[in-house]
Amino acid sequence: MKFKHYILLVALTIGFVTTTYSQHKTYAINNGFGIIIGIIQYDIKTDNFITKQGLGFVGGLSATLDLPHKGYTVSYGMQLSENNLEISGRMTDYVAGNEMLEYKLKVVQLGFTYHKKIFGDNLTIDIGQ
Repeated sequence: MKFKHYILLVALTIGFVTTTYSQHKTYAINNGFGIIIGIIQYDIKTDNFITKQGLGFVGGLSATLDLPHKGYTVSYGMQLSENNLEISGRMTDYVAGNEMLEYKLKVVQLGFTYHKKIFGDNLTIDIGQ
Protein backbone atom coordinates (compact mmCIF):
# COMPACT_ATOMS: atom_id res chain seq x y z
CA MET A 1 0.00 0.00 0.00
CA LYS A 2 2.84 2.43 0.83
CA PHE A 3 4.50 1.54 -2.50
CA LYS A 4 1.58 3.12 -4.44
CA HIS A 5 1.96 6.36 -2.49
CA TYR A 6 5.66 6.59 -3.45
CA ILE A 7 4.83 6.06 -7.13
CA LEU A 8 2.17 8.79 -6.96
CA LEU A 9 4.61 11.13 -5.19
CA VAL A 10 7.33 10.54 -7.82
CA ALA A 11 4.84 11.06 -10.70
CA LEU A 12 3.58 14.36 -9.27
CA THR A 13 7.12 15.58 -8.54
CA ILE A 14 8.30 14.81 -12.08
CA GLY A 15 5.24 16.59 -13.48
CA PHE A 16 5.86 19.77 -11.54
CA VAL A 17 9.63 19.81 -12.09
CA THR A 18 9.25 19.24 -15.84
CA THR A 19 6.73 22.03 -16.20
CA THR A 20 8.59 24.45 -13.96
CA TYR A 21 12.17 24.03 -15.09
CA SER A 22 12.19 22.70 -18.63
CA GLN A 23 9.50 24.81 -20.25
CA HIS A 24 10.07 28.19 -18.67
CA LYS A 25 11.65 29.79 -21.77
CA THR A 26 10.26 30.17 -25.22
CA TYR A 27 12.47 30.35 -28.28
CA ALA A 28 11.54 31.56 -31.73
CA ILE A 29 12.47 28.63 -33.94
CA ASN A 30 12.89 29.70 -37.56
CA ASN A 31 12.18 27.07 -40.19
CA GLY A 32 12.84 27.65 -43.86
CA PHE A 33 12.66 25.80 -47.12
CA GLY A 34 14.38 26.06 -50.46
CA ILE A 35 13.48 25.15 -54.02
CA ILE A 36 16.20 23.98 -56.40
CA ILE A 37 15.68 24.23 -60.17
CA GLY A 38 18.34 24.05 -62.86
CA ILE A 39 19.38 23.01 -66.35
CA ILE A 40 22.36 20.71 -66.83
CA GLN A 41 24.72 20.21 -69.77
CA TYR A 42 26.14 16.73 -69.25
CA ASP A 43 29.01 15.03 -71.09
CA ILE A 44 31.58 12.32 -70.41
CA LYS A 45 35.18 13.12 -71.32
CA THR A 46 36.84 9.88 -72.46
CA ASP A 47 39.16 8.59 -75.16
CA ASN A 48 37.26 5.29 -75.48
CA PHE A 49 33.93 6.60 -76.85
CA ILE A 50 32.66 9.34 -79.10
CA THR A 51 30.15 11.29 -77.03
CA LYS A 52 27.91 14.30 -77.49
CA GLN A 53 26.62 16.36 -74.59
CA GLY A 54 22.92 16.69 -73.91
CA LEU A 55 20.64 18.86 -71.80
CA GLY A 56 19.07 17.70 -68.58
CA PHE A 57 17.40 19.14 -65.52
CA VAL A 58 17.76 19.19 -61.76
CA GLY A 59 15.08 19.92 -59.17
CA GLY A 60 14.73 19.50 -55.45
CA LEU A 61 13.59 20.72 -52.09
CA SER A 62 15.48 21.51 -48.91
CA ALA A 63 14.44 22.40 -45.37
CA THR A 64 16.37 24.40 -42.78
CA LEU A 65 15.98 24.46 -39.02
CA ASP A 66 17.53 27.44 -37.25
CA LEU A 67 17.66 27.45 -33.48
CA PRO A 68 18.61 31.00 -32.38
CA HIS A 69 20.06 30.00 -29.00
CA LYS A 70 22.39 27.42 -30.60
CA GLY A 71 25.61 28.04 -32.50
CA TYR A 72 24.59 25.95 -35.47
CA THR A 73 21.91 25.40 -38.08
CA VAL A 74 21.02 22.16 -39.86
CA SER A 75 19.45 21.59 -43.25
CA TYR A 76 18.40 18.54 -45.19
CA GLY A 77 17.02 17.98 -48.64
CA MET A 78 16.65 15.87 -51.74
CA GLN A 79 17.57 16.55 -55.37
CA LEU A 80 16.36 14.73 -58.49
CA SER A 81 18.16 15.06 -61.79
CA GLU A 82 18.03 13.60 -65.27
CA ASN A 83 21.05 13.89 -67.55
CA ASN A 84 20.95 13.16 -71.30
CA LEU A 85 23.94 11.91 -73.27
CA GLU A 86 24.59 10.51 -76.76
CA ILE A 87 27.25 7.85 -77.38
CA SER A 88 28.34 6.61 -80.80
CA GLY A 89 27.57 2.91 -81.24
CA ARG A 90 25.47 0.21 -82.92
CA MET A 91 22.06 -1.03 -81.82
CA THR A 92 23.03 -4.61 -82.81
CA ASP A 93 26.00 -6.37 -84.39
CA TYR A 94 24.07 -6.76 -87.66
CA VAL A 95 23.95 -3.01 -88.37
CA ALA A 96 26.86 -1.82 -90.54
CA GLY A 97 27.34 1.81 -89.42
CA ASN A 98 27.57 3.61 -86.10
CA GLU A 99 24.94 6.04 -84.96
CA MET A 100 24.46 8.25 -81.92
CA LEU A 101 22.55 6.33 -79.22
CA GLU A 102 20.68 8.30 -76.57
CA TYR A 103 21.18 7.52 -72.88
CA LYS A 104 19.48 8.96 -69.82
CA LEU A 105 21.11 9.02 -66.41
CA LYS A 106 18.71 9.58 -63.51
CA VAL A 107 20.09 10.55 -60.10
CA VAL A 108 18.57 11.03 -56.64
CA GLN A 109 20.72 12.73 -54.00
CA LEU A 110 19.89 13.07 -50.31
CA GLY A 111 21.78 15.66 -48.33
CA PHE A 112 22.28 16.69 -44.72
CA THR A 113 24.32 19.81 -43.96
CA TYR A 114 25.56 21.18 -40.64
CA HIS A 115 26.14 24.98 -40.64
CA LYS A 116 28.38 26.33 -37.85
CA LYS A 117 27.60 29.99 -37.19
CA ILE A 118 30.67 32.22 -37.26
CA PHE A 119 29.18 35.71 -37.48
CA GLY A 120 25.49 35.41 -36.64
CA ASP A 121 23.39 34.24 -39.57
CA ASN A 122 25.60 36.09 -42.07
CA LEU A 123 28.67 33.81 -42.12
CA THR A 124 28.69 30.03 -41.60
CA ILE A 125 31.03 27.11 -42.19
CA ASP A 126 29.16 24.27 -43.87
CA ILE A 127 29.93 20.59 -43.40
CA GLY A 128 28.01 17.88 -45.22
CA GLN A 129 26.50 17.08 -48.56
